Amino acid sequence: VSQSRYGRFVWEGVKDVQDYLEGIGGCFYAVESEVRDVFEFLFSLHKRFSVVSLQEIGMEITYARDRYMEQWFTDRGIHWYEFPYSGIRRGLKHRKDFNTYWYGYMAQPIDNPSFEAVNWWIDEDWQRWYKCNYFREVSKEIGIVQTGGYKQARRYLHSFFQGRIARYMQSISKPELARVSCSRLSAYLAWGHISLREVYQLQAIESRKSAWKRNFTQFASRLRWREHFIQKFESQCSMEFLPINSGYRNWQFNNSDSHITAWNSYR
Repeated sequence: VSQSRYGRFVWEGVKDVQDYLEGIGGCFYAVESEVRDVFEFLFSLHKRFSVVSLQEIGMEITYARDRYMEQWFTDRGIHWYEFPYSGIRRGLKHRKDFNTYWYGYMAQPIDNPSFEAVNWWIDEDWQRWYKCNYFREVSKEIGIVQTGGYKQARRYLHSFFQGRIARYMQSISKPELARVSCSRLSAYLAWGHISLREVYQLQAIESRKSAWKRNFTQFASRLRWREHFIQKFESQCSMEFLPINSGYRNWQFNNSDSHITAWNSYR
């Protein structure tokens, strides 16, 4: 899958949010820049503001950026409010209470804030900077490609629960049939176009009135397992650099270019 396909999907999700907020008289700015540079410019314009974000999870490079920005905000007296990405806890060193915590998190009510009463901040210097750094549209690939955004995610979710889930278990391991009988929500969940808690709560409602209860149960189980392995990587982040099986940590690896080329050429 090409980078342009990822980029287009992300851009479509951003555009979906932007269209919604601008449609109710709001402002939404998506920029393409190093995060520190963005906040340094904002701080030069306005010394008093707070930052609200999801906790980023994943590789060490993002965690290092988190730690750097946490210190940057602290040094300037800026409050940074982080909210967990779904049921994942960043920096947790174990998974002993994962199921209890996860089911409790999934059961919490979903916030539905009203943006109509927000006082939107507008600044001419920011507008000029934004025009040079906005998130530019990524061209769409030719062919059958999923379209990003919350509205598209809901369409997939609706068609899945209303019929496609009927053959979920029979088709899950068959690549061609799975395109129809699986949810097709992976990219939307990965890029935050829809929350896993919303998906989980909707499946719980739909499963109660469905004839395909076993398939709903298996789907819900896979939602939990998805997060189990994300938390596993978060709690054992050394696997980014070291073998998961510690027995291989003293193994003498051969990084021969010719061997890598042969492997890459299926030889």
